[in-house]
Amino acid sequence: MDLNKDEVTGKRKQKLLSGYDRKRDAERAPPGVLSDFIKGTFVEPSKITFGEIMETWLKDKKLQ
Repeated sequence: MDLNKDEVTGKRKQKLLSGYDRKRDAERAPPGVLSDFIKGTFVEPSKITFGEIMETWLKDKKLQ
């Protein structure tokens, strides 16, 4: 999916999307993702688990 051009280099920005169960789902996703990106609400998917997030959070809480 093409995004805006980089203002500094003038090169086009691209975003690859993955993780869909069906091809149909992947084909329907770009308009929503592009809209989120433009609005500034797009969150990059992560492979981190809930358990890892909680471990980090607990360690941070102990340090406070």
